[in-house]
Amino acid sequence: MSETGQGPTFDAGQRWFWTERWQRMEREADADFAAGRFAQFDDVESFIADLDDDDGDAGGSDRCPS
Repeated sequence: MSETGQGPTFDAGQRWFWTERWQRMEREADADFAAGRFAQFDDVESFIADLDDDDGDAGGSDRCPS
């Protein structure tokens, strides 16, 4: 995004990012991250194994405490 004398402008291909809906989802993701609601994985295999896990808990090999 760049600014001009007429207000912010951005590439038309990125218009979706600046919609209110997407900005709301960005704020929700930031809040989840700040609260520690995410998982980190050492490798792709661990990530895929966690996706296949039926308990619905995002475990991860390096789970960040909340």
